Amino acid sequence: MFRTEEKTEFEDSFFDDMIKNIEKLAITKPEGNYDGGWNSALKNCVYKLYSFFGKGTPSTTAMNIFSAPEKEPTLFDDLVSEILKVRIPHPVYDDHKAWNSAVHVCLNRLYTYFGKGELPQKITDLFMEKTKITHDNIAHDNITHPSWYTQGGIETLDFIAAKELNFMRGNTVKYITRAGKKDPAREIEDLEKARFYLDWEINRLKGKA
Repeated sequence: MFRTEEKTEFEDSFFDDMIKNIEKLAITKPEGNYDGGWNSALKNCVYKLYSFFGKGTPSTTAMNIFSAPEKEPTLFDDLVSEILKVRIPHPVYDDHKAWNSAVHVCLNRLYTYFGKGELPQKITDLFMEKTKITHDNIAHDNITHPSWYTQGGIETLDFIAAKELNFMRGNTVKYITRAGKKDPAREIEDLEKARFYLDWEINRLKGKA
């Protein structure tokens, strides 16, 4: 960066600002094995920063913020509470489910970091809620969530994915579930398409396809 023989006022100011910003990230009253967790990583950043700017070694006083032995009983509970607030209670779309999965991972790591053991089942259950698809909680359109695929409490696509059906079996289910719903005039045609894909799969298994 701006490494010169003569340190400038700008460099010193920049160094001080970086240290302050790192200190803001510290958990000032950690629980559990704080020396092996988040604060330890921050301490390492500070040591490297001191070395890079030629400041020597940070003093013990300067590093106390990263290793204070006091325990804050409510810190863990407060963090869990705040993380749970960003959970999407009734996920419908795939990106909602992906978000909840990331939140669930954060909670697992938090329990590990604070030495709390495994995540309680009652919390995990919050992320396993199944949302019943209704006309009230999902926006229907003919591209992403057609109404003829969302009746009955589970969308056809989700069912096919959950059962890990291949192309032929998935299409069989698709045409059966939409028969008489997408276009009542083509109900028989949809059933015949379902039979076509089912016969193809059967013949494949018999070695005839």
